[in-house]
Amino acid sequence: MAEQNQETSKDLLLSDVFIRAARYWWLVTILMIAGGVAGLLIALLQKPLYESTSQVTTVIDFAYANRLKDYEEDFLLSAIGDIITSDEVIQATATAAVTLGLFTNPDEVTRGMTASRQGYRWQLSTRFNDAHASQKVNQLWLDSSMRALENLRQQSIKALAQINTEAQVQACFQQSVVLEPVSSYCTVDEIRALLTQSESTNNATSSLSLLNRLLISRISFQATREAELPDQPVHIGLNTATLAGAAIGLLTAIILFVLGYPRVLRAGCQK
Repeated sequence: MAEQNQETSKDLLLSDVFIRAARYWWLVTILMIAGGVAGLLIALLQKPLYESTSQVTTVIDFAYANRLKDYEEDFLLSAIGDIITSDEVIQATATAAVTLGLFTNPDEVTRGMTASRQGYRWQLSTRFNDAHASQKVNQLWLDSSMRALENLRQQSIKALAQINTEAQVQACFQQSVVLEPVSSYCTVDEIRALLTQSESTNNATSSLSLLNRLLISRISFQATREAELPDQPVHIGLNTATLAGAAIGLLTAIILFVLGYPRVLRAGCQK
């Protein structure tokens, strides 16, 4: 019996809340609008952020455009992004920004740096409270990235030289074991020199696998857009702040209905 009374009380409470919400819909609307406006104002009162962007475009050699599989193209584009966002490039950019006096702490620089892939392009974005600092950091990042990418390309060229050397070594061994060689086979000194050259080239390009380095040799990259000076701040999270404020207003209205606030207000007016 007691449980039935409790369930009946809950049903009546929920029913009363819905009735009040329907009757005082204008109160719900006012509170939601007020909450949304408050959230918007709070977001606008934050320190302005200025965003500077630059762009690196990757081009695949037309000779290999139809030979590469989709996952190989995706690897190439991802490899470019890995270089751009590598710790070496990011730290070099942050150190240069601190050296120029733009910031006092490298962590302040790294927190404002983001990179996003857009098809065959990588966009570098920097967001800081100062427009000129944002542009300078972005340009430093772009320059550091292009140097690292060029170094990667040089490694891929060395990989091609390594393959050529290994092919020469293999040819020498094949000629050496032929009983009646059609041409004079390589001498021991020549084989030793080729092996030494192959070892030195391999050590210089050991950061990536041979296959990956060959794939990278088939692409080129270019800074298609330099760092821009932002002319106006970007407002981040305005929609989120507005929706959060409106949700708080709705929650406030529900709490008031549960507490019976409109009924108490009406009773107070009748007195």
